[in-house]
Amino acid sequence: MKHMKDHSLIKLLSTFSSSEIREFGEFLKTGYFNKRKAVRDLFVALRDFHPGYDGKRFQKERIFGKIFPGKKFNESTFRVLLHYLNESARKFITIKRFEKDQLEYEHSLKSELYDRNLIRNVGKDMDKAIGELDPKTLLSENYFFHKARLEYEKLFYLSNEYAGVYEKFLEEADFQKVFENVTNYYYIRSMRLYLNILNIEAIYSKKFKKEKFEMMMKNFQIDKNSDAIMIHIYYSLINMLTDEKDELHFRNVKKLFTLAKDKMYADDISEVFVNMQNYCKRKVSQGRKEYEMELFRLISEEVDLKSYLRNGLMSNVYYRNAVNAALKVNQADWAKAFIEEYKEEIETESRQNLYNYCLALCEFHEKNFEASLELLSKVKYKDLYQKLDARILLMMIYFELGEQDSLYSLIESYRQFLINDDLIPERRKVSYVNFYKYLNKIIALRKKKDIHGVSKLIKLLEQDKSTSNKDWLMQKLEEAQC
Repeated sequence: MKHMKDHSLIKLLSTFSSSEIREFGEFLKTGYFNKRKAVRDLFVALRDFHPGYDGKRFQKERIFGKIFPGKKFNESTFRVLLHYLNESARKFITIKRFEKDQLEYEHSLKSELYDRNLIRNVGKDMDKAIGELDPKTLLSENYFFHKARLEYEKLFYLSNEYAGVYEKFLEEADFQKVFENVTNYYYIRSMRLYLNILNIEAIYSKKFKKEKFEMMMKNFQIDKNSDAIMIHIYYSLINMLTDEKDELHFRNVKKLFTLAKDKMYADDISEVFVNMQNYCKRKVSQGRKEYEMELFRLISEEVDLKSYLRNGLMSNVYYRNAVNAALKVNQADWAKAFIEEYKEEIETESRQNLYNYCLALCEFHEKNFEASLELLSKVKYKDLYQKLDARILLMMIYFELGEQDSLYSLIESYRQFLINDDLIPERRKVSYVNFYKYLNKIIALRKKKDIHGVSKLIKLLEQDKSTSNKDWLMQKLEEAQC
């Protein structure tokens, strides 16, 4: 037998919270779920080792001795007990999940009551259940899935209730509603999937078969009378990605989102924000500076709606991007207030590092280079991209302070780091490499006071769509012209 810690039962039990361990103990005492005392005793013996399940005493022979005092260890018996306890633990988490999903729980309960003829007016009861569905508490595709399922089952139970009186059934049956909800579910589910594919293709050098998705979009006709506004939003988001030059799609998403956001589920809201913000970033990289303000407005709106939260936390990337977006449009006060107000929403492990780094960005933006350098010296880097961004910020600080020796040394170590690192995808590496190449050229041109060379480099940089901190480099070139 492999080491006990590697057993699937132990791996499962290690995921249980303290309250779940207590509840599982009660679960095992119930004769309906477990009739074997030895299985309950095995759990009691293992419970003392939760959550780590390690130590010198964590040995199968010792645990067996607690269950069967005085008996010789039997590998086969122990395996059987582990199997039964594992099955009970799996049953426990399944029931827990089922009880947590209120819709599934209510649906199963009502289905059983219908089958037992314990609900008299099926139509009214089903209509009540459908009316209680709230789009704000369900992902849009799930909202229409549940509506379609309830409408379909309503037809089924009505046909049974009015067996022999088919005219009465036909009076209440609404096949059109079932069709509409099934169709809405299909389109939203398919469009979300297509949107994910398009985003993956934009980020990675990966191509997918998309013919059927393209056919769906080609054949899709917007029903202006439909209340499924999320279909219109996803349709416009896809067109925004596939027909990026036509900015009407972006404006359509903004308009539709304004109308619908108060009735939308948080994950749908987040999906819209992510795609709109990525669109703005691409426009900015193409030289459309007005989209910097669009990006900031979207981020500040998302902050107000709190749709960025995942398990009650803000991601490190989102925190940093929000600060950068605000500084790009000279909203330093907003950035500082954001850094302080939302610091506690960052995971504890990286909170202080990220906090100091973002404050360093603000100090740099306000030309307090010494203060920025001091804050940056307090940051310990774990994330690869944060490490690279921090090195770039440090190079910019050294440049502004005229610390030539430190700057040359850092540029060289940065260059070597990029050459030797295999984790950064080539497409992303280009922007980091271009930064130090342009910075080296700026330093050389400034030394020579080569105004003509500066003008040529400005034209090159204007055309370049893949350079980190392009705005700052452009600013330094423009200063070198004076």
